[in-house]
Amino acid sequence: MDVKNVLTLPSFEGAKVLAGGESLTNDVSSIMVLEASDISSWGKPGQMLLTSYYGLKDLNDEELEDFFDQMTEIGISAFVFKTNRLVDSVPNHIIRLCKAHSMPLIHIRNDVKYSDILTEVMEKIIASNIDVLNKFYDLHYQAMRLTMQMPSLQQILYHLKSQIHYDLAFLEDGKRVMASTFSLPRYSPIEIVKYYPANSYQAFLYCDAQFANEEYKKQIIAVKIPTPGRNDYYLLIKTYPETLSPFDMIAIENTVSLLQIEILKEKAIERELFIQKNSQVHALLTNKHLEKTEVDGILSSLHINNGPLYQAILIKVNPTSDESKEDIERIIVEVVKAIKFKHPNTVHFIENNLLIFVHNFTAKERGFNLHEIERIINDIRKARSEYPFQALGILSRDTERYEIARLYDDLLNIYKLFDNRRETDKFISASSLGAYGLFTLVNDLDELAAFIDKRVVEMREKDADIYRTLLCMTENNMNVKMCANELFIHPKTVSYRIKKALNAYDLDIYNTDDMIQIVLSGKIFTLLEQ
Repeated sequence: MDVKNVLTLPSFEGAKVLAGGESLTNDVSSIMVLEASDISSWGKPGQMLLTSYYGLKDLNDEELEDFFDQMTEIGISAFVFKTNRLVDSVPNHIIRLCKAHSMPLIHIRNDVKYSDILTEVMEKIIASNIDVLNKFYDLHYQAMRLTMQMPSLQQILYHLKSQIHYDLAFLEDGKRVMASTFSLPRYSPIEIVKYYPANSYQAFLYCDAQFANEEYKKQIIAVKIPTPGRNDYYLLIKTYPETLSPFDMIAIENTVSLLQIEILKEKAIERELFIQKNSQVHALLTNKHLEKTEVDGILSSLHINNGPLYQAILIKVNPTSDESKEDIERIIVEVVKAIKFKHPNTVHFIENNLLIFVHNFTAKERGFNLHEIERIINDIRKARSEYPFQALGILSRDTERYEIARLYDDLLNIYKLFDNRRETDKFISASSLGAYGLFTLVNDLDELAAFIDKRVVEMREKDADIYRTLLCMTENNMNVKMCANELFIHPKTVSYRIKKALNAYDLDIYNTDDMIQIVLSGKIFTLLEQ
């Protein structure tokens, strides 16, 4: 019920609106007699105040101004004034303040009793609330019946349109139109202008919004639909908030709940399909004992059985800040989308922040290109600069369908060589491993320890800082300053340690043979520690 409805009651017969006529649509949820000016302790949104000026007579101009500021902030719906008790007419400064705050000021007849006004208004409010409650149950029942019919998104929107008579649209991620009752481009991003405060019938967040497309600049209401995951969903209503009745709001709330259920169902199906595909790809990569018919069945199910060649690439995405750890999933989704867009005949396996893609192709030139993958990762890094990360990419050789599991072994063996903190931003091809490929052929990693130079072993055991400094030099192109920055030490300290390595252990980092011993020891120690 609004102020305009209240004015139709018998006790308001002959009443005059002295100010705030533009706000007669304010909702009225209660009414009370104004007895004191401490409105912050008892005022409520939608309250109508009844006064003969007794509660305000002792306030000076500044205090009155503050009182009206508080009324506006709380959301008082109207100010009802009765004269001939304390004052003969409504004071001019009260009229002025009501006009300044767009507050409806209603001057009622002198013979009207407070008790009659309070009774009539509260009876009307209670009757209105009963109507709203009955309408809620009716609309809720209709929504539940619709749910049992397993409706499409389009059917859900048209059902709501038949109730509120406004055009609607349903957006995923705030831009992709999933369903609509009026003509809209498939890609119609929206811009949020402002958020509306909650009211009695509102459980969801309502926004004043507009389409970002210059060709379709329309003002709309956007209702945000909370769901798990990172995509934002909105129900768009092609009207203005002031046009929505309480019944419209209830119908919208029921529909948003229904859309929420549909989104959750779709997410559950997507998750089930993802787990199923993830398991199939994992089996293809790791199970070396699959029969050929089983491999054929999995490849057919995954729709990657058109070409004779297969190739795999391992990508590990590492967050480089605490803030980006929580958002690494966004980066992984972007990587998957970008690679599958470039190479449609591709499936993938995900485990935490490790991805392995298997690509099916018809000719060698159609396989993965390492430089292209590196470019994709760098493009994502630039586009998502708020989520800093580094990536390790390892590209396998190509093979035929019954040897896919061997690709996985090759990738993991190379991964062990290069998966450490300083070298995550690296892209490697199995065909260009060179001497490092020897490490992948060793079955018992402990055997590698025998190949480490004894001088290096002794230095690592007795002077770990010196060993770490020499290793850091090899990883920074023999640049003293870069090494010092990485180790957080002074360049002179780096030079001192290099001299000590030469004097104490006869290891000269600037000698090619000694440098190779340091580099190889770093790789072997990494493998042994893993």
